[in-house]
Amino acid sequence: MPRRTATSSVCYPILGLVFLVAAVGACANGTDKPASTIAKVSTTLPPPPPSAPLTGLPGGPGVDLERRPLAVKIDNSPGAQPQAGLDHADLVYEEVVEGGMTRFMAVFQSEDADPIGPVRSVRPVDIDLARWLTDPVLVFSGGAGVVIEEVRRSGLTWLDEDSGVLRDDPDRRAPHDLLTATPAIYAALAGAVQGPPPDLAGFDEAPPAGVTAGQVTIAFSDTETVTWTRVADSGRWVRLRNGSPQTLVGGAPVEVANLVVQTVRMVPTGIVDVAGNPTPGWDVVGSGRVVVVRDGVALEGTWSRDNASVPIRLTDATGADISLRPGETWWSLLPEGRSVTLG
Repeated sequence: MPRRTATSSVCYPILGLVFLVAAVGACANGTDKPASTIAKVSTTLPPPPPSAPLTGLPGGPGVDLERRPLAVKIDNSPGAQPQAGLDHADLVYEEVVEGGMTRFMAVFQSEDADPIGPVRSVRPVDIDLARWLTDPVLVFSGGAGVVIEEVRRSGLTWLDEDSGVLRDDPDRRAPHDLLTATPAIYAALAGAVQGPPPDLAGFDEAPPAGVTAGQVTIAFSDTETVTWTRVADSGRWVRLRNGSPQTLVGGAPVEVANLVVQTVRMVPTGIVDVAGNPTPGWDVVGSGRVVVVRDGVALEGTWSRDNASVPIRLTDATGADISLRPGETWWSLLPEGRSVTLG
């Protein structure tokens, strides 16, 4: 324990090496009271971590948020379930395909995922859904010949079953047995020009004013109905398909922070599948009705888009932009004449 110094008005010689700053200061001031040093504490806060353009959240561990987005086509038929990787997607588009079923295009940018799938075929609308992402990579397995030709002419970077980024899952039956992974896709793109997508929308933690909603039911067709139920504790939305919970590989539920239901007009493609069902096309350029659901609030507004190279803008009845909650977004393309019901 240090020795106390007696109070004195006289400075006495100090024997030995003079190295104590306190003693020198005491002689200079006519007192032997130790001089004190006050360390300055910086009040400057470090800058917040960068946020991902499609979620408004920080990216996953080691992820470069300047990398290009990956748009992967994922099957949603009964034989394809449970799917893998959807819980790591920033954005998932759901579109109606042949026979009234739906299929997904999952966009990965801020997190890595392994495995992802099952990977399935491309559709005409996928080109216009992906184009606004600036420098996307479209990943799929197969498709009608005319659609593949459209993809080739689109200028998009694309990878299919011949690219080496898809692998077989021995536990699944064809055609639901192809999986991929973001590390494999980015490795195949090594050296290719890359760039992040634009911001999906404005993100805001505070929910806007709107209609209270705890459940959202989307009737895509006579055979495909999806219900999203809000989890009170987290404010997130959990998916049920035709009345049954939809889960992923490992048993995790399909859940997201935001729901966007965009009403779209069907356009003929002239394409039919092997069973004779026509392949619908969807017009995602122009404007129409939209319902945006986040937290426990639903807002009805308008979607608008001048061309396929720009993001879709979401506005409320006053013309103001609708913000999304930071987190993942599930974007449903609802055919005109079909219903979305709030509960």
